[in-house]
Amino acid sequence: MSRLEAKQAFIGYGDQPIVRGVNVSVPDGKITAIVGPNGCGKSTLLRALVRLLPPTSGSVILDGVNIHTVGTREVARRIGLLPQAPNAPAGITVKELVARGRTPHQKVLRPWSSTDETAVLSALHSTNLTSIQDSVVDELSGGQRQRAWIAMSLAQDTPLMLLDEPTTYLDISHQYEVLDLLHRLNQRQARTIVMVVHDLHQAARYAHHVIAMSDGEVAAAGDPTEVFTEDLIRDVFHLDARVLPDPVTGTPIVVPAHGPGGTK
Repeated sequence: MSRLEAKQAFIGYGDQPIVRGVNVSVPDGKITAIVGPNGCGKSTLLRALVRLLPPTSGSVILDGVNIHTVGTREVARRIGLLPQAPNAPAGITVKELVARGRTPHQKVLRPWSSTDETAVLSALHSTNLTSIQDSVVDELSGGQRQRAWIAMSLAQDTPLMLLDEPTTYLDISHQYEVLDLLHRLNQRQARTIVMVVHDLHQAARYAHHVIAMSDGEVAAAGDPTEVFTEDLIRDVFHLDARVLPDPVTGTPIVVPAHGPGGTK
């Protein structure tokens, strides 16, 4: 079952498409990871799925209709987006940032309501930010800042959350802190999550569904154990590797088949 899908979509920023004729279906209630080498079209596809970039041909379907026939505010009530390296206004507090997620739900004659306040407080609680809600965002650690942005998406109260490289620029402990948070949101709140990630081990460990892209096309899609094969790693990433089971989760780990200096 999918609420969001792309059908024969060609997507780009000019006459030359970056993503070519992709068919993508996002499983509802699951975590989907989009992986692939730099420049393969991962972020371009994500932008199209959230209606920031219209396909030059083909379509993106949201709840059975072309997403470009749905109003901007209505799309924002159904899909939340966390872009790469978002910037918060200077001096804004955590709670003020999270409250901005309620913008799609605001009405002209009723700018704020108890429902809005409850959504913000719930988002702060879910991301363990209640105790620092009055702190200035610029003064937080990288992991705390990323959780604040995720809390803003939560306050938006959308069934679909799309994140473009949510662990970029974070150290390894904060990377897993953010990924654990997304996993909890999926498990406890049935949020459908789509994220662009570079780390194949993290994609395999946290995602139920993986879309592997290469040169603007979908090279494979499915369960991580089906997608992450030695042949696919060689074809898509041009890396000779071994795919082994994670000793903790049993999910795939990609291990290069040579040591430092290229010696096998």
